[in-house]
Amino acid sequence: MIDGITNSVTDSGFTITDDHVMPSAMSATEILARSSNVGTTKVAAMLGKQGLSHYLSAFGYGVTTSIDFPAQSSGILAASKDWHSIDMLTKPIGYGLAATPMQVLDAYMTIANGGKIVHPRLVSARIDAQGVRHQTVAQPGGRVVSKATASAVTEMLTHVVAPSPATGGSAAVPGYTVAGKTGTARQKTGNGADSFALAKLEATFVGFAPAENPRFAVIVVLDGQAGNVGFYGGSESGPLFSQVMAQTLRLNGVAPTRDPQGLSQSVTGPLVSGLAAAPTGPAVGAPSAPVKAPVKAPVKAPAHAADSKEVNSKVAKGKHRRVSTGRASRSHGASSTQSKPLQ
Repeated sequence: MIDGITNSVTDSGFTITDDHVMPSAMSATEILARSSNVGTTKVAAMLGKQGLSHYLSAFGYGVTTSIDFPAQSSGILAASKDWHSIDMLTKPIGYGLAATPMQVLDAYMTIANGGKIVHPRLVSARIDAQGVRHQTVAQPGGRVVSKATASAVTEMLTHVVAPSPATGGSAAVPGYTVAGKTGTARQKTGNGADSFALAKLEATFVGFAPAENPRFAVIVVLDGQAGNVGFYGGSESGPLFSQVMAQTLRLNGVAPTRDPQGLSQSVTGPLVSGLAAAPTGPAVGAPSAPVKAPVKAPVKAPAHAADSKEVNSKVAKGKHRRVSTGRASRSHGASSTQSKPLQ
């Protein structure tokens, strides 16, 4: 248990608060499920500045992803030597740094992939002038955390997608166990004292399913209006995540992993890099839509960051929403559409 949790914490004149009154003592799982900002800063303090900086970098923040499309942003992550004391309060909850939705999704794909990095790609194969199909080979990634840690974090993330006081119940998908995290951030628009108070809110939900044997990872980012009240990742992005993930699992033939009473069932069928194998019949590999010209993923404040399976990814962007998905198939452990398969 982590005790001494108050409703706010102050450093260098800045105050971090929780939107709701939290218990004074919570486990790390409860802190994650309830989305406690103050509790998260206490977990980060256990890592220390060097530890937090190491894992942010190891999970891919501050560098472009391997998806390698034009004008991709690397986001913003300062070297730990340039951090101030306030950074140990802001960075753990997604402020003081910036990331694209693809970077955030990548981090969760690593969690789903048993702690090993999954390199996303826009194209699964190309066909040359002679009509010969050339499959894109997924490059193996390095290990960020152990499989045991990844499994523990995945289990923690399933407690987020649960009834209140957990924040992600709206992201649940009937018949499947979902692991994910809500996120709500303010988009700073200036440097004045009211820049955050007047800022637009941004609601995020990112997760993967089935949690027991991940096949797809999805991120949903919605832009709100200035001064929105009650505009949260759970209430706004969670329901859309649920719809997208449900359709993705159905269209790719992924059998339910739970019966109506929630009893776990095993899912069979190997995962192929970039492809999700259907329970019956050949692997499903055809994209659901033609590949469009690459779209630059806008920089955003992140919501906070199974063996060897890989997640494929796609990115779709709407006027006020951004949804990305990919295939997933593993789990991980740190405080965290189109669909991507995990491998």
